[in-house]
Amino acid sequence: MADHGDLIESVYRHAVGFANEVGGPIRRLKVTVGEVSLEAEWPAPGDPGPPVPHLADLNGHHAPAPRPEPPTAAVAVVQSPMVGTFYRSPEPGAPPFVKEGDMVTPGQQVGIVEAMKMMNPVQAATAGRVTKVLAEDAGAVEYGQALFALEEG
Repeated sequence: MADHGDLIESVYRHAVGFANEVGGPIRRLKVTVGEVSLEAEWPAPGDPGPPVPHLADLNGHHAPAPRPEPPTAAVAVVQSPMVGTFYRSPEPGAPPFVKEGDMVTPGQQVGIVEAMKMMNPVQAATAGRVTKVLAEDAGAVEYGQALFALEEG
């Protein structure tokens, strides 16, 4: 069984990736992986203040959670085209294809997903500035997983 810290980090990454993929306001979000759940709620317009999200395991223990930043309408994501291993650079030790702050154009290669010993390019679908790298270099990724957050423009 994975340790709770790893599960919590995994749930958090999935929740942030999902929130970034939605591209619009989110009122409430709950993500569960194994025995760990992440619940986050953002205030509705006119609410006096934001509620504090909590990570809860099935035993009912609660711990304060880092708050995923709510996405804005100008946020897009670059998604993994398949299940595999994500690489940010063309080879070990080489600079990454892109880093936070870089501008990308549609069709520009931003990473690689290795699947069954085949290196598959990951390309940006839209133009924008890379605001966040959402996947770990040399880490496992799932189909459709958010790899990069982009501010369109």
